[in-house]
Amino acid sequence: KGVDPENEDHKKYLTEFCACFEEYCVKSLNEALAKEIKPDPVVDEAESHLRFAAQRARKFHPTPTAMTVLGFAKTFLDTGREGKAFVVHGKSGAGKTYIMSELTRQAAVQARASGGVCVIRFLGTTAASSKTALLLESLVLQLAQAYGQDTSSISIPSDFRELQALFVKAVKTWPSEAKQLTLILDSVDQLDDTNGGRRLEWLPATGLPTFVRIIVSSLPDYKESNGKAGFQCLSQLQDAIKDEVCFSKVEDITDPEEVVEHLLRLQGRTITEEQMQAVLDAFDSRGADDMAGTPLWLTLVAQQCAGWRSYDPPPVIASSVRALILNLFEDLAKKRGTVLVWYVLAYITRCKEG
Repeated sequence: KGVDPENEDHKKYLTEFCACFEEYCVKSLNEALAKEIKPDPVVDEAESHLRFAAQRARKFHPTPTAMTVLGFAKTFLDTGREGKAFVVHGKSGAGKTYIMSELTRQAAVQARASGGVCVIRFLGTTAASSKTALLLESLVLQLAQAYGQDTSSISIPSDFRELQALFVKAVKTWPSEAKQLTLILDSVDQLDDTNGGRRLEWLPATGLPTFVRIIVSSLPDYKESNGKAGFQCLSQLQDAIKDEVCFSKVEDITDPEEVVEHLLRLQGRTITEEQMQAVLDAFDSRGADDMAGTPLWLTLVAQQCAGWRSYDPPPVIASSVRALILNLFEDLAKKRGTVLVWYVLAYITRCKEG
């Protein structure tokens, strides 16, 4: 009959077994806690951005447009430009972040081979990279660790101008010829306006030592719907750097079929010639607004295509990113229920990396 809890001997055995099991589990947990490595916010932040870059670099496709920008950026990494920063710019959805991710991969390999340091931030993807003061604090502390500074003696100023001065000092004086610095900041337009984040006065875009490279990306200048000037990051950078050679624009995609095929291969999918023609027709009929025909648009279209069956007639493909996203939400709501989709999306949005 096996173990019988009603049997006194068995009951005693079960009691002793449970007590021993509890003691062993508590002991194991205490030993694990004693060995636990305390989290380091600086390392966690750096790791988050490296993981972000790695995920996008794996999806990078070398289109002629992207390779042109990468070529200019790689030349800048190799030679510098009279102590000035290099700027990648283009409209929203043009693929700047994917280019910056691939550039990060190449710069990291180069830094590892030469004994240098590569620091990256994809602004707006974490709380510490969305506000200027938190960004500079995070960068200073990472640079301090990378360059062997005594972090216990570094006091982060509460005054922003003092923090800005400390950041500039870290960038310009801690690196050396023997241990060069590459600093990559994607989407500076994603900063909020606290402490003049998008005025970019905190960024040392000129006067850099020969062993420091700074590469940033930005959207073009933006105007509000009422005609008032919005953020003007690109103009700020142009006024500061005053050198056209330090700017490279991400142009529109010219080979959409190749990009879609690449994105589908990543998902282990393909589509028929008729379906591909529907995608190309939608690409050709795009308007000039809402990121139509950009890599972001192609990515969303490829995601939609991946669900098609070979015998499905090609549906109408929205020519704007906004319409594609709304269609995706509507399809999810039909399949899973509106309430569930709303709550899941709200939960994802509230997550740390939502």
